[in-house]
Amino acid sequence: MPLTSFHKSSYTKDGYQYKCKQCYVESYKRHSPEIRKKNRKYHHERRLKAMKILRDPPECFHCFTDDIRILTFDHINNDGAEERKKLKGNRVARQIVKMSPEEARKRYQLLCHNCNYLRRLEQTELEIKERDELYRRGGY
Repeated sequence: MPLTSFHKSSYTKDGYQYKCKQCYVESYKRHSPEIRKKNRKYHHERRLKAMKILRDPPECFHCFTDDIRILTFDHINNDGAEERKKLKGNRVARQIVKMSPEEARKRYQLLCHNCNYLRRLEQTELEIKERDELYRRGGY
């Protein structure tokens, strides 16, 4: 088979995958349900581990709800958008697991979706009040 029949790989000595493109696709189709199940389990376990680092047992910082299905990672310093750009996606759980627990607790907190939304609304209302105050003073 010509080398064009193989995907490139930086992990092998010759620079190509050991399966041809067609065999790779067939193998993936056969094993994709297993792969998805394994990945889902891995990500769920990592998310739970990150939650336990922030708060054990995992619960909302404000209302103490303990349903992990509705708990979210909140950036205490409101720098979530900057972090997502830097990390090219939402990889908060990975970051929390990698850093020290003390540093993680300084940067993140667990909130339920309701408390997280209310925090964002309150922050927006505060910014509007500050902007209006600047307009009144003539500072804009």
